[in-house]
Amino acid sequence: MRVEPVSQQPQEQKFRHSWYNTFMDVADLVKKANKEANQDVMFYNPSSEDFTVVYHNNSLIIPALRISTFKKPVADHIKKHLVTEILNKKGVQHTEKRIKEIYKKLEDFNETES
Repeated sequence: MRVEPVSQQPQEQKFRHSWYNTFMDVADLVKKANKEANQDVMFYNPSSEDFTVVYHNNSLIIPALRISTFKKPVADHIKKHLVTEILNKKGVQHTEKRIKEIYKKLEDFNETES
């Protein structure tokens, strides 16, 4: 039986191989996402006021000037709304780029506190 090099394999085999690799890549991404979703993240509210946000129909209160712990998806949701709230209260013009810079600072703070 003669084995053909990969470049000379029938098109159907190439397609199956490509589909399998894509499936495995997606499976790895799902595993990574699930692992991140279960990760605890420390979250700091730098505001002088308590912050209330709704996540999946549940009201969450983040005390002012305190560190709280949440699962990563919840912390990301809070971060988004808290940053926007603080910038709006201060009357700061904000762009998507500026908000991402602030997110990065918050993430850096969380990493140093862990």
